[in-house]
Amino acid sequence: ILFKKNRETIQRIISLKFHIGSLYINNYEPFSLWANADVLLWKREFNDALKFIDKALELEPLSPLFNSNKSMLLSFIGDTQLSKKYLDQAMRYKPIHEPHWFQTLANIYLVEAKYERAIEALSRRIRRNPKVAISWIYLSIIFGILGKINESKVAWDRALALHNKVDLRSLLTNLPFKDPHHFNTLVSGLSSANIVIE
Repeated sequence: ILFKKNRETIQRIISLKFHIGSLYINNYEPFSLWANADVLLWKREFNDALKFIDKALELEPLSPLFNSNKSMLLSFIGDTQLSKKYLDQAMRYKPIHEPHWFQTLANIYLVEAKYERAIEALSRRIRRNPKVAISWIYLSIIFGILGKINESKVAWDRALALHNKVDLRSLLTNLPFKDPHHFNTLVSGLSSANIVIE
């Protein structure tokens, strides 16, 4: 029964991601609310995304998934203090942390220009799963910002080993930062290492 319920939930989420046009707040479907918030974030509809994830948290305030999702959303909006609060809650509710939470933490530190701490977070992410290109892209960017050109190029090559250059450019340009300054920081980090994404 549990497997069937989980499978139905996954199918519903997949369906939501392919039917973005009809998004409704359903008081009885917290996972649907979470899926809608995720879709809206990547469409850069930040206010609506917050409404959906807030409704999910209203229904399940102790959910590590929903707390971490709000943290990610807030990190792209640029509210790093509130983002940390929700990420801390997710980590408290689930002491065995999800690897992608460290990516959110790196996002927070990147926005705050705390680059060494971002490297620490990314290193923890990569130790858990080294086959995620965006983590290597972020490392390349941060090393570029810090003037560590060789390290930046090595990290970029690791990303290229996972995806071709067109895919990497798409991964980077689709990041839903609300403030263009934060995206420009990413590009400048690559430019510092003579890495061109265009």
